[in-house]
Parts: sequence; structure tokens; C-alpha cells
Amino acid sequence: MAGTSAFSPTPAADDRRRLVAIGNFDGVHLGHQSLVQAVVREGCDTGLVPAVMTFDPHPSEVLGRGALPRLTRLERKLTLLRQQSAALEVLVHRFDRNVAQMSPEDFVRQLLVQRYRAGRVIVGANFRFGRGRTGTLEVLCALGAELGFSAAALPLLETSGTAISSSRIRQLIANGDVASAAALLGRCHETRGSVTTGAAMGRGLGFPTANLTAVEEMLPASGVYACRARVVGERAFAPAVANIGVRPTVTNDTSPRDPVAEVHLIDQSVDIYGRLLDVQWVQHLRSERRFESLDALRQQIATDVGQARRILAAAGYDDAP
Repeated sequence: MAGTSAFSPTPAADDRRRLVAIGNFDGVHLGHQSLVQAVVREGCDTGLVPAVMTFDPHPSEVLGRGALPRLTRLERKLTLLRQQSAALEVLVHRFDRNVAQMSPEDFVRQLLVQRYRAGRVIVGANFRFGRGRTGTLEVLCALGAELGFSAAALPLLETSGTAISSSRIRQLIANGDVASAAALLGRCHETRGSVTTGAAMGRGLGFPTANLTAVEEMLPASGVYACRARVVGERAFAPAVANIGVRPTVTNDTSPRDPVAEVHLIDQSVDIYGRLLDVQWVQHLRSERRFESLDALRQQIATDVGQARRILAAAGYDDAP
């Protein structure tokens, strides 16, 4: 969970009123971007401060429905939102049991009106709020008429007749289809993990890998991927190949194991142990499988590296920052 510095302070009690879009905005995908741009345009036209209001942690965690895999950690989500417009104000409200137990009327009065001074509220077509998710768009509009703001729901952006949503993108990533996920995100799905020491099997094969732990965002399905990777603090991404799986060729243990994420930085030999690594997942190459020998595995990795080079170069990702 992010520290308190990630949260916006309570806006000053001034005369500025806000056009507030409410949502979780996980992934800041093309649908979210379309909504934010509409909010910014309308805010500029009406004199309202364009703002987005999001929650952390995700309400499903607090309500006991289980944590959803994150597409974006909080810090990155805020960065992506702020990149949409310099005029946009990003408000992060901590979601806890007190917020979860608010009636729709208390949610509107205490948060939207008193704290965030909403003059207009924009939500998604499927938005629900308040205790037991009993607040609907109709309830929001009725409370707005009473308390002095207007409300509306914007339709969800669609591709091929299906709405772009965070859940749809999560399913694509869970299936390993990171290329289709990127098309809906408007960029490659990105994860950040800490590089730890492993058994050095990759180095022994001639392809040293960085083992990733403490990854906050959702990892793709097991398999081999063409990627880009960058040590946090460095400017440029490097071409890479990543494997997610249980390494059946080099591990004799047949008991169930959690998948391991390993990243090979192509043509790089720097020591990055203990550093943070950002990985952008570009395209699935193949499924993980067991090879008859280490030589066969080495040859396949060389083939994977060559294929990744071609894919990344064709996409303009071979050495772009």
C-alpha cells in the first residue's frame, strides 16, 4: 500500500468548484483516457476545475471480496492520470470501513460536496456507490438536484462491440495476450519488481537473468515473452526476453511451485541485483515446456532472443528510451 504522501490533501475551502470523475482507474486504459479528456474539456468550458477521484486500497480488498490483480500500482496510476492534462487535479481518497459504511447520501454530502466541492459529477455507466452499492446514477442525480450539482454517466468506450474495461484487460493478461492488452491500454502493460539472486542457471547457459520478486502489478500467464526492461532510475529501456514459469528443465522437483519471473536483458551484462526493474510486456513468444537437455534449452533461448529482437525492432522498441 502506498504511503500517505501519495494521497491528495483535503482541497482548501475556497470558491473553486470541481468537475469530478469518480472511478478506480486501474490501468488508465483508453476508456479511462477518453473519460478524462472529456472531463478536462468540459471543465475548461464551464470554469470548473477538472478532477478525478479514485480510491486506495481497492474497495474489493476492504469489503472482503479479495484483492484484484493490479494493472497499475498507485504511484504509476497517478503519474498516468496526471500525464493526461496539466489542468487535471487527481484526488486519492483512502477507502476504509468508514467509507464502505457510508450511505449514498452521506457519501455525496461529506465527500463530493463538503470535501471536494463538486459542481458536476461524471461516472461510468456501471457506477455504484454507498453502503451495499445502493447508490445509482438516479440517486446521484436526485442528490445533486438537492445539493447543487449536476451528474451524468458517460458511455464506456468500446472496441469490436465490447466495452474497454480493466477486467477485460486483466483477462487478456491472464491468458498471456499482452499484445491485445496493450491495444486497450494504449501502451504496453508494465510491471515493477525487485531483482534478487537466483540459482544462476541462466548465467550458466549464457543468458543471465534477473529474478523478480515483490511485483505489485499483475504478471502475465506462464510463458516466454518479448519485453523491454529498464532499471529504475535509468532513462532507457533495453530489449529483453522474459520467462514466467516453474523452469521444468532445470528443476527436478515435481511438487507444485509458484511461477518465477526471470528477465534476460539482451546484450546487457550490468550487475542489477538489489535494484528495481520495470518490465514492459510486448508479445507472447511461446509456452514454457520441458527440454530433453540443457543444450536444447540453450538453443531454444537463443531462438527466443532472436525472435524477440525482430519483434522489438519492428515495433521500434529495440533501443528506444
